[in-house]
Amino acid sequence: MKALKKQYRHQLSVIVPLLTRDLSHLSHIINFTTYLEKEKINFELILVINGLKSLDLASINKLENKFKIKNIKILKFKENLIIGKARNIGATKATGKFLLFMDADVEVPSESISPLLQAIELMEKKANYAALLPQPLKLLGNKWSFLDNKEDRRSYLSRITKKKIKILFGPFSLIKANCFFQVGKWEDRVICAEDRDLAAKLLKAGYSILYYPQLKVLHKNPSNLKRIIQRKIFHAHANAIVYLKYPEIYNKKISDWIKMYISIFDRRYLIASTTYIFVLIFYTAVFYFLLFRLRLIRRILILFPQSRKLIEFWIGKNYVEAIL
Repeated sequence: MKALKKQYRHQLSVIVPLLTRDLSHLSHIINFTTYLEKEKINFELILVINGLKSLDLASINKLENKFKIKNIKILKFKENLIIGKARNIGATKATGKFLLFMDADVEVPSESISPLLQAIELMEKKANYAALLPQPLKLLGNKWSFLDNKEDRRSYLSRITKKKIKILFGPFSLIKANCFFQVGKWEDRVICAEDRDLAAKLLKAGYSILYYPQLKVLHKNPSNLKRIIQRKIFHAHANAIVYLKYPEIYNKKISDWIKMYISIFDRRYLIASTTYIFVLIFYTAVFYFLLFRLRLIRRILILFPQSRKLIEFWIGKNYVEAIL
């Protein structure tokens, strides 16, 4: 790899947001950093722990002993942070040329380390490549986790076209540090869809996203029907904002929605997959209602700026800032 410029102390900064409930299962992160150590990668690990309670402090103080690496930073916060905000805080403390944002429940197989290094070298050679999209693997688990993972993979892979890649993989995102800060970092006012928002900002700035299918990662996100419904409601709110802000990048035809419904059907899980389809139809209805409402609200804010405080009281200051 190329020699680092003076402003970068490390080739790679691995940034992991953690809630205290994640502290008991850090094996994926520990294994990943062990693989990087074996390859003699110049990297640092930044843990952004939030939602702290006084009882957690003892276990947190033992974390450095679990990670047998030289360069580790542990940032502690009492409040629960939106994922984008936690990642941004970690990024401001990073000194790596490349920033790897990774969730605690992501498993990177040892055979994916070599493709990761190859992708970094390719991104160094081509200045236009600002970020990387890996290949998400299938999750084998209970029926709901399987179906939810299937829909997530469809969502990411459907935005890969011959002309451009229109998405980042939120749980595992590799981004050049200079590009990340240039376009304004992660969206930290809305609870999800931060990966789509950042991808759109990179594309609008003239950068490209590299899809590297040789780099395979597994997002071990357990699920159930209740959790799926909750996630879809969150996604409807956040995606409505993204589609409002970037209509030239994110838009869907009726045929796209139909394909989404059909793709989730699975004969092995006849009742569960049919139920999931109805959840997606419900998500679609909520999404378009919220998108219509946001368009109306933005129009009112433009025509009557004096109404801003009232609207902030109604839908929240963060949402108003996010749509303007």
